Formats: sequence, structure tokens, C-alpha cells
Amino acid sequence: MPASEHSAIDHAVSSALLLRVDELNQVREGLLTQSKSACAIAARAVHKRKTD
Repeated sequence: MPASEHSAIDHAVSSALLLRVDELNQVREGLLTQSKSACAIAARAVHKRKTD
């Protein structure tokens, strides 16, 4: 996957999760960072499967 696609996925995930940052932090401090990683990994897997 090209770097531009990685960047686009990271940006989309960050943008979506930032809308929920207060809720994530109410559950546990630092959950935003962990959620971004998990969601980006899942998004890349879906993208890869879709393009294969």
C-alpha cells in the first residue's frame, strides 16, 4: 500500500475518532490513541482485502 493511502486512512480514522474524544477519555485516559491504532489496522486490512 502506498504511503499516500496509509496517510489517507490515518487521517480518516483520526478525524472520525476526534469527534468522540470526550467519550473515549471518559472510559479510559489514552483510549483515543489505542483506538486510532486499532481502527487504522482494521481499515488497512479491509482496504487490502478489497483491492486484492
